[in-house]
Amino acid sequence: MAPSVRRFVALACKGGSMVVLGQIVLWAVLLRFGVNPSTMGGHGVPWWYAVPVVAVLPIGSVIGIGSLVSRVFLFPGHPLVGAQESLAPLYWVLAAGAMLLYWALGRRSQLPGDYRPFAAGMAAGYMVLLGGLAVAGASVSLEDRQFFPLGAVLLPALVELARSGGALAWRIAARAGLAFACAYGMFALVVHHRQLMQTANVGRAGFTQHIISREALKVLHELDDAAPAGGTGTLIYVPSPEISFEIKNARVLSTFDMNLSADELRARVRHGRVPLLVVLTNSVLEAGGRDEIVRRSFADYSPAGWSRVRVGDWSFFYQGPWPSGVAAQVPAMPPPS
Repeated sequence: MAPSVRRFVALACKGGSMVVLGQIVLWAVLLRFGVNPSTMGGHGVPWWYAVPVVAVLPIGSVIGIGSLVSRVFLFPGHPLVGAQESLAPLYWVLAAGAMLLYWALGRRSQLPGDYRPFAAGMAAGYMVLLGGLAVAGASVSLEDRQFFPLGAVLLPALVELARSGGALAWRIAARAGLAFACAYGMFALVVHHRQLMQTANVGRAGFTQHIISREALKVLHELDDAAPAGGTGTLIYVPSPEISFEIKNARVLSTFDMNLSADELRARVRHGRVPLLVVLTNSVLEAGGRDEIVRRSFADYSPAGWSRVRVGDWSFFYQGPWPSGVAAQVPAMPPPS
């Protein structure tokens, strides 16, 4: 028997309140202390981008749609568009399909009466809360991972639509989507396992480093070991956040700069000086001169004062006394003109 309007509203509110409570806890534990060094913070995203994205990701996170779109159009080193917001037209098209799918999930599949309003309320809570926070400039991102809990709630409805949807076309479409998601997951598992075996670059943190090379990681460890006690004398900038887990003694500036555009990087201004500042870059970050933009972001350092230690594809730019014995086999050289 279908639930009453009162029960429908109660279940929808319960689903939405779960989302709100989770975001309140996240804010209380982390976000109230301000943005982290890897985010721009305070700029927000335009509503015409946030609206279609939050419409797509509830069901799209099940198949990793956001990751797929970013990999195709925003792959580091050779992006096809200048910024994430440039993908808004594509997301508006996907949002129209997502809305049609939500309608089919609610009308064309046999779902328990309590499930439908609970899922609807949770979806509404995610869309309004995360979309509103992103537009307001909060330190949150609109990515698949943010919508995985909601995607897990909606997944049974998609399976039911594929199993016994009211129309053959919807059953075929749902089955095709689920088959693609399963195939993508299995393929990704194989690729990831193969990469782990080939990379064989397990760091001190106990997991494989995919970005930094083994040779550069060795030099990074030597730098960290040579850092003065107390961690105030050396600051190491890393362009990808997982590298920071390998640094135990020195201070580390963890960023996501390998995936940011030149315009986004130019918005960064950092003040202050330390006895030794080290900036790690590689050919990906150096594409289009983005590494120079990063170095110039340290406003209290002379652009002409950098020296460089080259280790394969990686460069250690530094200002200050380079520790003796670290990467002794690698000659120091000035930065490229």
